[in-house]
Amino acid sequence: MTNALLLLLGILLTLGTALFVAAEFSLVALDPAAVESRAAEDPAAASVAGRLHHLSLFLSACQVGITITTILLGYVAQQPLTEILTGWLGAAGVARAAAVAIAAAAAFLLVNLFSMLFGELVPKNMALAEPLRTAARVGGPLHAFSVVFKPVIVSFNATANWLLRRMGVEPADEISGARSGPELGALVRQSAAAGTLEPSTARL
Repeated sequence: MTNALLLLLGILLTLGTALFVAAEFSLVALDPAAVESRAAEDPAAASVAGRLHHLSLFLSACQVGITITTILLGYVAQQPLTEILTGWLGAAGVARAAAVAIAAAAAFLLVNLFSMLFGELVPKNMALAEPLRTAARVGGPLHAFSVVFKPVIVSFNATANWLLRRMGVEPADEISGARSGPELGALVRQSAAAGTLEPSTARL
């Protein structure tokens, strides 16, 4: 029963990793100008726009969250899975020493594959496919995590920025909103097609 509960906790930790991965990729994939243009009419977009103005801090929160949940997953899930697999192999007639070695290797592989697939690849692809919707959905938990772990996040972020400055790089807290001529033209056409910009103004 204890092993089953620990494995359930491992699944929850993987979902936590997935949340932070989805938040990270969705925030990076978003176009700040497009989000700002929707913020006046869409409360979810307005909330996301606020996080984009403090992108460096929230990305640091994502990294801290991913690290914590991934490390805890290894401690929580690998040992109970090893014990379960050892029992199955022992029941199948495998010698105790061999069963423990095989089970430990299999548990390590399974835990990491599960984490990679459901904790990283699936949320990453979801975030890239629908960045605004994903960023809005994970915004609440990410904000709560950022508040609870703010001292740790701010410390790591400040240390990283200090190291960057020592290397001659000035850190940026948000993605630049500057747009090229073709990008501005595309934004105008999209706004006119969506009805948020008068056709005469768009032509101008």
